[in-house]
Amino acid sequence: MYNSFTEENLQWKQFVTGDEAAFTEIFKHYSKPLFNYGYKIVQDEELVKECLQELFLYLWKSKSSLSVNVVSVQSYLFLSFKRMLLRKNKQQAKVINLNRKLYESFTVEYSIEQVIAERELVSEQEKLLASALQKLSSRQKEAIYLRFYYNMSYEEIGEIMSINYQSLRNLVYKAIKMMHSHLTENNASGENKISLGSFMSILF
Repeated sequence: MYNSFTEENLQWKQFVTGDEAAFTEIFKHYSKPLFNYGYKIVQDEELVKECLQELFLYLWKSKSSLSVNVVSVQSYLFLSFKRMLLRKNKQQAKVINLNRKLYESFTVEYSIEQVIAERELVSEQEKLLASALQKLSSRQKEAIYLRFYYNMSYEEIGEIMSINYQSLRNLVYKAIKMMHSHLTENNASGENKISLGSFMSILF
């Protein structure tokens, strides 16, 4: 786990200059998050694994030509992986009208059973949280996922999703407002009341 952007960027610079240990650490840190993100775009485990391997193989072979001064390693890797995944998926002709279909299918998995096992939360609250999430559009889910699960800045998310800063802020604001309204409307009695902050901490 990186403690700061500075630490992450330092390791990236070491990798670009040929440090294999630094490359291994970057792979360990990002392989799982990238896999999880990729699987939410294309629900094809083998394709996601294949692209993940190809991405890091490409990075290692091309390290001498990569920029040392990457502003955000995280957004650089997520965007590179997403582009490779979309290109591969298109080549395999698994979907028609690729971009529209992919955004329609983006899913943020919310496992009630897993959360219960890990945190022993009240099931009715969890069901309410899950139903609130399902009210969002696919692009709202993706933005919320990157913002709250990976703690990305709006600048990073905007680069990954190809959306400008203000449009992204509006997208996230509307998503949070929709979830808050859903939680309020479906919990009018006040029993087992749960705040939006609790929603985020439980969901992610």
